Amino acid sequence: MKPITPDCVVFYSATSCRFYDIEHIPVQKNSQLDFSDLPPSENSLAELQSQVDPDSYKNKAFALIVLPDEWLSSTEQDLDYAVPKELASLAALACAAEKHFSPPETLWFHYQVSRHRRGSHLAVLSCHQNLVEQVCCPFKSVGIRCCVVSFSHWNAYQSLPFGLFRLQKQALLPFEPDRDIGHRHRIVWLAFFAVCVALNVGLLLYDYYLNKEFDHLSGEHHQVTHDISLYDSPSPLLTKVLAAVRALPERVRLSSLKSYDHKVFVALSLSTEEMKSLLARWQTEFPDWQLNVQEEGRSLVEVRGTNKRGNKEVINVGISISSG
Repeated sequence: MKPITPDCVVFYSATSCRFYDIEHIPVQKNSQLDFSDLPPSENSLAELQSQVDPDSYKNKAFALIVLPDEWLSSTEQDLDYAVPKELASLAALACAAEKHFSPPETLWFHYQVSRHRRGSHLAVLSCHQNLVEQVCCPFKSVGIRCCVVSFSHWNAYQSLPFGLFRLQKQALLPFEPDRDIGHRHRIVWLAFFAVCVALNVGLLLYDYYLNKEFDHLSGEHHQVTHDISLYDSPSPLLTKVLAAVRALPERVRLSSLKSYDHKVFVALSLSTEEMKSLLARWQTEFPDWQLNVQEEGRSLVEVRGTNKRGNKEVINVGISISSG
């Protein structure tokens, strides 16, 4: 797998070739490096490269090659029109070829396009392919990937967040007509992938919501079905209890009647005497009933009731009835 960021840096000047591990780079100032207006000859470059011990970079994989700006040709043009992105690299190549009077395929370049009200500003850094091959030769010969940038770009980006990654965007490269097309294709595919991921996450969340709603509605439907079934097909016990409740005198108030788990629960409000009489009558009429009585003193709240003869105290009684 190709490394994402450089693991070493090589600084060239007119009199030196300095190699550094990426984690031990001293501050490089213009005054510390002897720059010249023209790049050295091939023999001079070989002498400079001999200053670097081959053992120092034999285990490296990705080198950042930093060249003096004076070794590169700089061209700037103000254009009266906006340069389309699809034609920007071609326009930069034309400027570089005009500067060097060389065939376009022999040039490496980097360009920047800035827009203003009246059109565009095109800035191009370029050099011959031979120079790139010479400065990278000892490192590429041992399988090290090289990225060539100018010293001004190094100073501008190396201290910024993700500086080494951003520096790679400033590298000198040969003209490749399909590079921009491939870049656009990658952007389209990345956008398509992001949309697909978002849609799948949305569908998963919606499916989770629907399942929760289904479980909730299923529980309510089960409860409603159970309650309706009590009236659609009442059990024999419930039928007898309903008949017994209908026969209660008017002074006995029915608070609630529930049926569950083959049992019937009846809540009544009545006097103590009426409760004793009612229990005795039900035990006589329905000997198979098992009655579990909860009186006021244990769980229910005392209230006041009224009958035809005046006010008198009543108690709330809960009676659980099951059939033995």
